[in-house]
Amino acid sequence: MDGWLGFLLLLLLILVLYWVFFRQKPEPPEPRGAIKYRQSAKPRRRKRTPEEIAAERERREREREENRRDQIEERRRKIEKKRAEEDEARRKSLEDATRRNQEEDERRRRLAAREAADSTVGREFARYIGAPVPNDIKRSMQAFLAGEFVGSDRSPLAYVGYRVGKTNGLPEWDRNRRMKVCFCIDIPPEFRPDYASWRGPGSRERLNAMQSHIRMLAAMRRDRPGFEVAVSEWERDAEWLSSELDPLAEKFSRHGVTW
Repeated sequence: MDGWLGFLLLLLLILVLYWVFFRQKPEPPEPRGAIKYRQSAKPRRRKRTPEEIAAERERREREREENRRDQIEERRRKIEKKRAEEDEARRKSLEDATRRNQEEDERRRRLAAREAADSTVGREFARYIGAPVPNDIKRSMQAFLAGEFVGSDRSPLAYVGYRVGKTNGLPEWDRNRRMKVCFCIDIPPEFRPDYASWRGPGSRERLNAMQSHIRMLAAMRRDRPGFEVAVSEWERDAEWLSSELDPLAEKFSRHGVTW
């Protein structure tokens, strides 16, 4: 009997605790006259006006036209790129062919000169172009190849340190010496693409090229103020080349010892 009484008391305690802590509060009553709305699961789509439809159609047409123009521009760029690559390939091929022809021409000239080297003029030519270059001119040549030079001229004359003018010019005897070295030396490969017409040392072509280059420099600056000294020295040096080196160039070329 005591066991059942204890069980009933425990059950009554559980119910009281549940009622105290877990009972739901009643919802407040809705105010009188309040309208209760029922939320729709899917909002209704607003019907578009004719103006909106026309604007949408115009926008799509504009986008299609822009896409079409972009495609045309892309094709044009591809065609231009392909044409530029083909032109570059043709230019390189032409340059390679020209270089090979020049190298073959120079090889033939050197071979002919070697065959004529046993003659008296050939031995004189070998001594002439084999003369040692003075040390100060060697330093000028090394400085030029290192990018250290004065003035805007980039020719083989500038390579040996030849320069004129009132400010940085050289005396007459030094210019003569450097022009003679330029006439005697073999032009380095760095110059050959642009100065292939200067040909080999001691040749008639080398002397003519030197004279033409000096006269061109004088003609380009003859009417410019401040270049009076430089122009007079260029003109004098061109005459010196004709009087001093022309007989040698003529003899060496006539006997076929140059290239």
